[in-house]
Amino acid sequence: MNTVEVTRQELYDLVWETPTRHLCKQFGLSDVGLAKACKRLNIPRPSYGYWAKKAAGGTVKRTPLPRCDDEQSQKIVFAPGEPKTEKDDGFFDPEVRAFYQQESESEPITVGDALRSPHPLVARTRDALADSKPSQWGRDSGLLYPRKQEGVQFLDISCGKATLPRALRIMDALLKGLEKRGYKVGKPQSEYRHGTAASGHGYEFTFRIREPMKRQIQPKKNSWDSQYAYVPTGELQLEIDYMIYRSTRICRDSARKKVEDYVKELPCKMLLVIDEYRREEAKRAEERRRQDEIRRLKQEEAERKAQREKRLQERRERREELFQTAEQWRRSQILREFIEAVRATAAERAEGKNLHPDTMRWLDWATKTANRADPIEQMKADSDRHKRPRKPK
Repeated sequence: MNTVEVTRQELYDLVWETPTRHLCKQFGLSDVGLAKACKRLNIPRPSYGYWAKKAAGGTVKRTPLPRCDDEQSQKIVFAPGEPKTEKDDGFFDPEVRAFYQQESESEPITVGDALRSPHPLVARTRDALADSKPSQWGRDSGLLYPRKQEGVQFLDISCGKATLPRALRIMDALLKGLEKRGYKVGKPQSEYRHGTAASGHGYEFTFRIREPMKRQIQPKKNSWDSQYAYVPTGELQLEIDYMIYRSTRICRDSARKKVEDYVKELPCKMLLVIDEYRREEAKRAEERRRQDEIRRLKQEEAERKAQREKRLQERRERREELFQTAEQWRRSQILREFIEAVRATAAERAEGKNLHPDTMRWLDWATKTANRADPIEQMKADSDRHKRPRKPK
């Protein structure tokens, strides 16, 4: 089996010029095997959002190749062959699988203890909520809402003053982490969806942060007052709309897990959702293809049936035309016999004299009528007409 020998510098250039899913086939490795080879040789690989930004025409930067003094690490030998495959891990799309593997090896999104250099959306929302007063209405009592401004986008956050700094830190880390991975942050595509949208790999996720309320019994000052009051719980929940399934995933604070822990897992979870949706898309595409094939076969069968019916109809019409032609010929023969009988009767009555002019005219007219009615005479006339030489122009 032929082998391929490349230097460490050449492999570094290939890794940054060709996506892993294409490059691994060239060396007869799986994407995981190529990643291990790069790690062993201390060759940096593109970050999660590198190829997405490059495909979108954005500015991308290479991580410089670290120096290596070990001569044995300057060259690597690959044996091309059938690409090695890992056992089935449930992924449908190999591209998403490669992204997931890369994300698993990357630093997770970490929520900081303080808000530093906030994302523009986070800073704008923080400033808008700085002078806001807690709501006094019903079940939203005690929650802060930014005042809407036409053409200005804010984060969809509804929480109390005590939890607002934490909510801002969570959204700041989330937005920065997703943008670093190639997602585009902005308004949702649909005006009916509320929150901050992150679009990537052709799909959209929408994020909101809410502080749940709890109900407490309160003394009634008046008979018409409610006996219940709603107060903030001091906890947060991250709501994620999957436009894929048109449903909402809610990540709540609990004794076992906080929203910050969900944020660390979120990029991988989003990739799993994208992979599942691509699986469903492929199933729907296959079903559409199958239905189109069924419709095509039915249409072809209907066209063949229509052609058969047309040929049968043509045969019936030709047969009927033949019968009509034969009947017309028979009637023309009867007409000639009748004309001859009239001629014989008229000659007998004339007793050897010339026939009366009226009788001669009638016999001539009747003979011409019989000839016109005779299809054989018509065919002879048509044949003579075609054989007749044309007059020179």
